Amino acid sequence: MHAAIAWLLIGLASWTLVEYVIHGILSHQLQSFVAPLHAVHHHDQHAVFALGAWVPAVGVMAAMALVWGWAPQTLFYLGLLGGFAGYEIIHYRLHFARTLTPWEVRLRLHHRIHHLVSPSRCFGVSTMLWDWALGTGIGAAERHRYKGLLQLPPLSGPSNLGQLLAAVRPRSR
Repeated sequence: MHAAIAWLLIGLASWTLVEYVIHGILSHQLQSFVAPLHAVHHHDQHAVFALGAWVPAVGVMAAMALVWGWAPQTLFYLGLLGGFAGYEIIHYRLHFARTLTPWEVRLRLHHRIHHLVSPSRCFGVSTMLWDWALGTGIGAAERHRYKGLLQLPPLSGPSNLGQLLAAVRPRSR
């Protein structure tokens, strides 16, 4: 049981590096196939969810569970999916919700600097760890200089997920 929990936690922690690679390297530095999809979010911050990634990600999870059961690689991948889900929630909150904790305030400022000041920096969404470790973050003095970005209100209106749900929700008469 301890090994299973360990594999889940290792997958969850590994998500933070996967997130950094997808967002920072594949979307901004290399201009890969991910870049045009991500550019939509920079053009319209209401488009915050990686909706198209969930179907194949869950499909891979189902296939792994069928082939290997709850083997370490399946548990690791399940941890990655948990990190992905956490990222989606955090990313949504950074754009649309009132901050609840000092940690969220720091992440919101970090993400707003990425969107509004320097898209080639501050790639982490759920953590600033990899920006710090890989030199794409900002220091305390620079963070203080942009503190005014926190005065901007959260986005209003529905996200692209909200628009999708509204479109498929049965209408009452």
